[in-house]
Amino acid sequence: MACVGDDAFFDDLDDALAAWTDGTTLTLLADLAPDAPLTVAAGRDVTLDLNGCVIDRGLTGNAAVKDGNVITVNGALTLTDSSATNSDKTDGTGTIA
Repeated sequence: MACVGDDAFFDDLDDALAAWTDGTTLTLLADLAPDAPLTVAAGRDVTLDLNGCVIDRGLTGNAAVKDGNVITVNGALTLTDSSATNSDKTDGTGTIA
């Protein structure tokens, strides 16, 4: 499901998020459908590499308007997509395209 750093692989999203500490990169290895937003804690400076994957909470209608965020950033987040196609999910600078 995800890798933190170069060699810490996780099948469980909660375990991957716990290992996603300051200065590390969380690389997605599969699409995610989390029940709640991913959170970057205050004081953390981390990178999320979409790696061609999608994070979709599956919210529609009023739920999407009220609680539709996918990532809550209280610290600093760099968003990248290192996939071969770059999947048009980011523009390469951390900005969602």
